[in-house]
Amino acid sequence: MHEPSTTPPASSAAVQTAIVRACEVCGAEVQGGRMATCSDRCRSERWRRRQEQRQQDRDARVAELLREAVRLLEEGQT
Repeated sequence: MHEPSTTPPASSAAVQTAIVRACEVCGAEVQGGRMATCSDRCRSERWRRRQEQRQQDRDARVAELLREAVRLLEEGQT
């Protein structure tokens, strides 16, 4: 014969846990699975920072290529 369980059933509130993390820009609490920022203002700031970083990376790569081109030109003159 089947004996009844002595443990209470898990409530849906106990099973569901809220995902809470810090905003990547200001550090405020962000609730939600895919959200990285707490507001539109922080989302815009995050976008601007990423754009600036990409521009700096591009500039560094161009400078590196220019230095290499100058080196090759100087090498060819000797």
